[in-house]
Amino acid sequence: MLKVDDIHLKIGEIDILRGLSLEVGDNQRIGIIGPNGHGKSTTMLSISGMWKPHQGKIMFDGVDITGLNPQKIVEMGIILVPEGGHLFPDMTIYENLLMGAYSKRASKKQDEQMELVLSLFPKLELLKSRKANTLSGGELRMLAVGRGLMGLPKLLMLDEPTLGLQPNLVEEMGETLKKIGNLGTSVILSDENMDLVSAFAEDVYFIENGEVMLSGPTQDVLADQYVRKTYLGLIE
Repeated sequence: MLKVDDIHLKIGEIDILRGLSLEVGDNQRIGIIGPNGHGKSTTMLSISGMWKPHQGKIMFDGVDITGLNPQKIVEMGIILVPEGGHLFPDMTIYENLLMGAYSKRASKKQDEQMELVLSLFPKLELLKSRKANTLSGGELRMLAVGRGLMGLPKLLMLDEPTLGLQPNLVEEMGETLKKIGNLGTSVILSDENMDLVSAFAEDVYFIENGEVMLSGPTQDVLADQYVRKTYLGLIE
C-alpha cells in the first residue's frame, strides 16, 4: 500500500529526515517510536503532503505521491490526525465531524461513516451539539480521531492520540484503536505510551536523528537493548 523510499527533508539548515524508508501493507498496523524531535511527526507530515521531501519517493497504491497537494492525498485515502487534533473550537462536535468528510470520496459515505464514528465513540453521540472548546482532553482526542475516520481512510496516521490522557482514558483509546484496526484500515501510530504501541502495532520503526535505526516485529524492537537503554530508559 505505502512505500516511503529513502526520503530526505531539510528545514532551513537542519536535516530532519536522512534517508528514511518504511512500508505499510494493506490492513497493517505500524508503530513509529523514537525520541522527541527526531522525525516521527515530520515523516507523517511528509506522507500527507504537508512537507515535500528534497530527495526520495513516496508511493501509495502504486502512485507516486511525493510532494503531491495534500488535498489530493486526502482524496486518495491518506488521513493524518495531527498531534493536538487541530479541531475547530467554535464548531460543535457534529460540525467538526462533518468537516472530516469534505473530500468527494468521503462525502459519498458521510452518513455511513458518521454512524460508524458515533458507534466507536458513544460519548460523542451524547455530546454532539456541544462546541469543541467545551470538551475535556479525552473528549477532544476522541473527536480528533473520529474526524479522521470521517475522511474514509485507507491509511490513517495518528500522531500522539493519547498525549496527556489519564491511564484509564489511554486504555479506552487503545481498545477503540484495535476496533479501528479491525475495520480493514491500515494505521500508522506514533505515541509515547509504549504499552499502547506494544498492544496495537504489528511492526515498529524506531526513528532516531531522522533515520530508521531499527524495524521489525513490535516485541523484537521493544526488546532490543539499544532501544531499551537509549529510548525507554531501561537498564538491565
